[in-house]
Amino acid sequence: MTETRCAAVVLAASPEVVTIVQAGHAGYWPLPAEPDPRSTARRADHLNEMWGVTPSEREALLFSSMFPGSPERPERLVSAARAYCAPPESHS
Repeated sequence: MTETRCAAVVLAASPEVVTIVQAGHAGYWPLPAEPDPRSTARRADHLNEMWGVTPSEREALLFSSMFPGSPERPERLVSAARAYCAPPESHS
């Protein structure tokens, strides 16, 4: 039997919500909101520790939920996104 990998993440757009992402699935599942963003981060950390998810695995699962089936490695997607969103260089 294959283990299903999930990770808990806190997105900047919703710091009061723990979001669950699952390997092989596009999208996410939000959990009920926490009253304090610090408790949200602790809740996400606790879930990831309970599931044995490392910070690297968490990031990989997050990106795979946004780009399902992408042959790109998550690091390359992050680099591409940073390059795309970087401010233009000054050509003085």
